[in-house]
Amino acid sequence: MMKVWTQIPTWGIIVIIIGVVFILATIAFIILLKRYLKRKKEFLEEQKVIDSYYKNIIDAVGKIQNIEKVEQVGSRLSRGVIMKKIAQFFKVSFDQFFIDFSNLYPSVKEKEIREIYNKIMLPKRATQGSAGYDFYTPVMITLKPHESIQIPTGIRVKIEPGWLLQIYPKSSHGIKYRLQLDNTVGIIDSDYFFAKNEGHILVSISNNSNEQKTLKIFPNKAFCQGIFMEYGITIDDETNEKRIGGFGSTKQ
Repeated sequence: MMKVWTQIPTWGIIVIIIGVVFILATIAFIILLKRYLKRKKEFLEEQKVIDSYYKNIIDAVGKIQNIEKVEQVGSRLSRGVIMKKIAQFFKVSFDQFFIDFSNLYPSVKEKEIREIYNKIMLPKRATQGSAGYDFYTPVMITLKPHESIQIPTGIRVKIEPGWLLQIYPKSSHGIKYRLQLDNTVGIIDSDYFFAKNEGHILVSISNNSNEQKTLKIFPNKAFCQGIFMEYGITIDDETNEKRIGGFGSTKQ
């Protein structure tokens, strides 16, 4: 064998080496090309899934022609989901707050009521992922077992038609004290904003604890939460009544 190699001229050995290198390079190129094509195929499949996902989002907000409208009302894209901004919280006027507060707490003087009013906090979410807007009590709440109280929040909310606000107790209070709303779930309709009482949200709660626990919530601490929900109506709905009064009223 060695004799054969020694008989091959130098230029022949060089040709053989070049040929071997070329073959190895070709094999490596083919392997890399296969990997590239495989990765490209996977990428295109992933892109199809992503495109389909965003298409579903666009369809959910009413097709592509409505995206401009969604942006105009202030929608926010969060983790690939378009969040519709359909409401805004306000404080009721001091005059309205004074009326409702005085009816519930007649012994409190106007000066103190004004101080309470000035400290009212608008509802807000605790985190980006929170669905509920925390409502804060403007007064100290002390509820013994099986006692109830009505809280004038000083808050009103303007809601786009087709949406409502549901009021629930805070989960932590519900677990620890069996805190419940007296009407189970509060429903704030979009037209309540235009009621005679300015759409003032009053929340009635009860401590239904069976363990003799007294509930204490300090002023400006969260005691309930509101979640916005979209709703529909029946095909043959012909309601044309307009709200005039307060909670649960179209006549008062």
